[in-house]
Amino acid sequence: MGFENRYVVPFFAARLLASIPVHAHAVDVTRAGGQIGGHVETPQTTGAFGTTHGLRVVIPPSFEPKIGVRGSVLFAVGLTHLWDGIESVMVVGFGSGGEVAF
Repeated sequence: MGFENRYVVPFFAARLLASIPVHAHAVDVTRAGGQIGGHVETPQTTGAFGTTHGLRVVIPPSFEPKIGVRGSVLFAVGLTHLWDGIESVMVVGFGSGGEVAF
């Protein structure tokens, strides 16, 4: 979701995901050097919820009227909450990029 204008476009996105094992069975996840079968686990249902907030800044001058090309720079921060039924963690990510729209 964003608010379109000619200069600075704030945007927001949200996502929800779930990973549900199909036909889950026990797996040996022992680290290298450990005794085989020392750590056996069965995959659990996991999930996440995340949001991204950012700005798209149009690079002046906009070439749109002349040749139909628009350039902009994007800056965003994302928050993602991951959980697996036993523990959860919040992850923060930052990003930037460029855009050329024809």
